[in-house]
Amino acid sequence: MESRLNAIMWDLSTTTAGDYTLELNISYSKYKWFLDNHFNQQNNSMAVSDSMKLYIKEHLEKLLQEEHAKIKPDESETEIKIADIQFAYNNRQLIQLLQKRGTAINYHKYEEMREIE
Repeated sequence: MESRLNAIMWDLSTTTAGDYTLELNISYSKYKWFLDNHFNQQNNSMAVSDSMKLYIKEHLEKLLQEEHAKIKPDESETEIKIADIQFAYNNRQLIQLLQKRGTAINYHKYEEMREIE
């Protein structure tokens, strides 16, 4: 039991952004739709990027909450929250390295993980 607990604790302590990263391609037309239909409607001093983060966060939380309720109706009171959203541009190589590192950790290939780091 102790070794399983140690493995879980190690896994938690090595969690990286790559473990929970998704790529979302936002086309110019979608960006323009956001500006025209959401950002310009707010009429506040929030930056466009902050407004988009909030919009995406709220939208994804709602979708995840709905899906969770379908999958586990007995746990429908569980609140799904997204801690943070970061925008990045032209970082495909970094994301690929983080994915490789996560796969190495998953398969306990620690030497490979160290090479990637």
